[in-house]
Amino acid sequence: MARRTQAEFDSPTAENILRRHGLASLDAIFRAARDARPHHLGRAVWKTELRDDTDRSFTIYIKMSWGRRRWWPRMTDILAGQVFKSLAIREWQGLDRLSQIGLRIPQRMALFEEGLFWRRSAIIVREVPPPASLSELVCSGVWAQMPVTDRHAIFGAIARTIDRIHAAGFAWRGISSRHIYPQRLATGRWELWLIDCEGVHPARSKSSKERDLRKLERALRHDRADAATVALVRDASMGQQAAGPYVLPMQQHRRAG
Repeated sequence: MARRTQAEFDSPTAENILRRHGLASLDAIFRAARDARPHHLGRAVWKTELRDDTDRSFTIYIKMSWGRRRWWPRMTDILAGQVFKSLAIREWQGLDRLSQIGLRIPQRMALFEEGLFWRRSAIIVREVPPPASLSELVCSGVWAQMPVTDRHAIFGAIARTIDRIHAAGFAWRGISSRHIYPQRLATGRWELWLIDCEGVHPARSKSSKERDLRKLERALRHDRADAATVALVRDASMGQQAAGPYVLPMQQHRRAG
């Protein structure tokens, strides 16, 4: 039986850049990333620098996965319509879905997959412009030093983003403070970049929005964000004004590491 293979490039430009750097096949990627540290069983992420057609340097992330396909699908995969899809394919599709509704996401470069029962796959994306996620801002103490108006504005942008995703008929079961990257524009307005989008899926019930909000709250609690910051998830999603009853205190104690 022939081994099923898939190679998809986001554009001819992306393909040319990857071929020039010797990263245009799964074999080449796995050889080059031998020292990449697995994040989970059967998964690793590799970060490296490439040069574009104008010889400017940019950063990419290569996310690899490998292993035997599950014989019995998870119920969550069935409900999300992601049965037997690899993480790479889920992210490729998730990025496309969010891009189609006008959200800012990492630029896709390529998707590779081979095998039926034993499978290897990889997705290559460009790094997003903001240097720190919401989680990193909270854990480093930078969040506590930001003006209250900016913190409310960021959560307002988060609420609008979640509404936009669900209004388009999707949900994001991978939502997390680690996957949201705020960026302040020259105009002073805040916008968001979203990463790790393999959890974006068609929403089959209204409860999916409530689930996404709960997951974001749990992520902020894990970051040891103060209660007022966690409360902003609900305040913003309910359209409450920034000058509400919550006072965002200075955070004196941060999580180690």
